[in-house]
Amino acid sequence: MAKIAVSKVTSKGQITIPEEIRRQYRLQAGEQVEWEVTDHGTVELRKAGGSLEALTQILPPPKRALTLEEMERAVGDHLARKHRVRR
Repeated sequence: MAKIAVSKVTSKGQITIPEEIRRQYRLQAGEQVEWEVTDHGTVELRKAGGSLEALTQILPPPKRALTLEEMERAVGDHLARKHRVRR
């Protein structure tokens, strides 16, 4: 079952993200969050830009920079495998 945390909106439209949520998602002061309103009318909150930042911390630097042609070929190959499209 999902946990519910409550925040109050101030007269300036500000809220405080509850401590247990900040701790769970490792949100620090100054970090940005994204708000998304779904088609069902719910609002989803997530840490902004975390995935790309985390990726740069995890992956080793490339041995050499790829050319544009190499990148396009790699993307094309990936899409062909993913969608089983013949090129």
